[in-house]
Amino acid sequence: MATTKSLLEGFEASLDECFDKLLKDPTVNIPGFVVKAKRGDCVYHKAFGYADKENHKEMQLDAQMRCFSMTKVLSATLAVMMMDEGLLKLSDLVEDYIPSFKREWQIIKPIEDENKAGGSVTYTSFVTGDTYTYHYNLVTAKKKMQIKHLISESAGISYDLWTEFGCGNEAAIAQSIRRGAGKGWYTSNTIIGQDATPAEFCDGIAKAGVLTCEPGEFSYGLGNLVLGRVVEVCYARSRGKEKRLSEIMDEMIFKPLNMQSAAFYLNDGDERSYKIPQLYGGSRRSDGTADVRPYVDCMPKLAGLPNTTATDNASGPRKCDSGDTGACMTVDDYSKFYEFLLRGGVTEEGKRLLRPQSVDAILRRKIQGLTARGPIARYVGLREGNMAYPKSFNFGWCVTQPNDEIGDIDLNMAPTQCYWNGYASNHGTLYPDDDAYILIFTQFMSCSGPVGRLVSEKVMGSRKDFLSLWS
Repeated sequence: MATTKSLLEGFEASLDECFDKLLKDPTVNIPGFVVKAKRGDCVYHKAFGYADKENHKEMQLDAQMRCFSMTKVLSATLAVMMMDEGLLKLSDLVEDYIPSFKREWQIIKPIEDENKAGGSVTYTSFVTGDTYTYHYNLVTAKKKMQIKHLISESAGISYDLWTEFGCGNEAAIAQSIRRGAGKGWYTSNTIIGQDATPAEFCDGIAKAGVLTCEPGEFSYGLGNLVLGRVVEVCYARSRGKEKRLSEIMDEMIFKPLNMQSAAFYLNDGDERSYKIPQLYGGSRRSDGTADVRPYVDCMPKLAGLPNTTATDNASGPRKCDSGDTGACMTVDDYSKFYEFLLRGGVTEEGKRLLRPQSVDAILRRKIQGLTARGPIARYVGLREGNMAYPKSFNFGWCVTQPNDEIGDIDLNMAPTQCYWNGYASNHGTLYPDDDAYILIFTQFMSCSGPVGRLVSEKVMGSRKDFLSLWS
């Protein structure tokens, strides 16, 4: 077990107990993970278990972790930097940056009665391998898609996985229509392995022309991938030269913050590629314990749709710099982004990268004109209205609104917190009022049945132990 820096008495021991318990929990059998937690001068940074349990390779602090959807807030921050330069506004239309988006969009309305349907698609589940036929009608969207819809994942460009999680058939229908149109479709089998640039991917989405809901409703998916393409366009217009999103992120965030391991794709032979942990999944045994295996061995083998998610960062096309799910880095390097926000948008060397007003927006503000009332919002725990510390998804992550009305006091929550997860049950929460954060990175896919979802719940539950040390 690797560790850094001594801690105040009791802090380290309490967190050791928490994470030893998580590692040994037979209901999830998580192979390994890395934790970094901080409050003020108190820092905890440890690696637990295995990066590759089949080959008895222990987890190390410098493991190159897939960030998956914890990439979103990085892309959102990059877009806000463009706003600071006057190159972009939340109210701008997406079609002003991506010409193919200047079209009439159609909203998918699933329908059971085949005789009343305007169209039908077949969809093969990446979780079970079963094939389904879904019927639907289309209605014309009333709203134009704006930058604020991309940055808040309210653009109607949902992931296919929401159908797998019981959140309606719109997502599966949309994926099937996009797949039929060629490029521009996402699958949980090949998350960043698409043989398409972001520009080609976005044009494919536009060619299909369908959305799962009206722009403005929380629909979680590829909004920040499209936002990444908008950033590429803004950069080219202002600098007079084109760069990939990964290169822009490197120039404007990774290098200034000394995030040396951070990347999207790794070239052949890059030493960081040998530090990427195995990606895991699992199923439930009859005795309630978790049967954990490499993710690729947990999922059905689908014809024409190989599962390359575990290897996409370091092999394959490496073309689609995905602003929603593409980054990989060490947990320590990810924490440097949190530290940057805690410093108010200033680097360790004292250089300001974000205006104070923009930092405040990322950490505390709710974007106007958005709703979170549908099944996807309910699934991820977003609620509107009277609850303990209302939450909303804005600049690539979820934030609490402590100034809103509450229904009760929740001792497991901090009044102000910013948090989100990644697909591999990796989690981060930033507490801007307390100079604190916690990052817990497993590499255990949450889509791999009930065990995967339980892993995510257990990881997020560890925040309670962290918060309990504050009182």
